Amino acid sequence: MIPKEQLVFISHVTNFLKTKSGIQFLEYLRKVCHIEDTLEPEEVYNKEMESAGLASRMPIDPLALAKRQGMRAAYFKIVALQKQGEREEDSK
Repeated sequence: MIPKEQLVFISHVTNFLKTKSGIQFLEYLRKVCHIEDTLEPEEVYNKEMESAGLASRMPIDPLALAKRQGMRAAYFKIVALQKQGEREEDSK
């Protein structure tokens, strides 16, 4: 059972994300958090150097990797809140 305060918050998030501003916000986060990227920037650089025939390699920065993963996690949490709100609306 979800507490009433949390249900109200989820409802507000869901209602906001349905608006034009909410849709733009999610799209902005999608781009900024690189949600669709499957390779880390260091991996992209390494592949480009490899295809150019250069032996230069860049190691993956663990702090930058953690930051990127945290940003992605925040995006997916917002999307999960949206889906939870839609499920709550459907159950009414």
